[in-house]
Amino acid sequence: MIKILELKDNFIRFSIDGITPGIANSIRRTLINDVPKLAIENAIFHHGEIRDADGNVYDSSLPLFDEVLASRLGLIPLKTDMSLNFRDECSCGGKGCDLCTVTYSINKLGPGMVYSSDIMPVNNPDLTVSDPLIPIIELKKNQAMLVTCEAILGRGKEHAKWQATSGVSYKLHR
Repeated sequence: MIKILELKDNFIRFSIDGITPGIANSIRRTLINDVPKLAIENAIFHHGEIRDADGNVYDSSLPLFDEVLASRLGLIPLKTDMSLNFRDECSCGGKGCDLCTVTYSINKLGPGMVYSSDIMPVNNPDLTVSDPLIPIIELKKNQAMLVTCEAILGRGKEHAKWQATSGVSYKLHR
């Protein structure tokens, strides 16, 4: 029997009676490895000069390598729509479409910190970031970040960015 002890938007504590530690560990591993989650898979960085509406020029060359920023972006938790298809199982043949891919963009001018809240969904406005206050990179004066990202469904067993849970544990009560 499952009994919900505490339930919040990003936290649940529950009790299950009549199972062995092996079954409890299987549930824990399933929550970590097998629950589908949306995460950024591809990031396209637009390099060069960027002009704002007033004609000010910004440089989009950033102090971190693109690979480091792409890794950071992939680890930002996104809200997930379970009606999305896995890309390799989609009718588009894995090319990417609205049924399997969510597009995001970041268009930020410095100076200032780029936060996860600056990641804007393009084709599905409901699939925003789960935590808007995650710092990504600090932009100095006349720096800009212009990025287009693609997010797809995946599972934690493929990469940590697709782990839908963290801090999953169990305690045996006798």
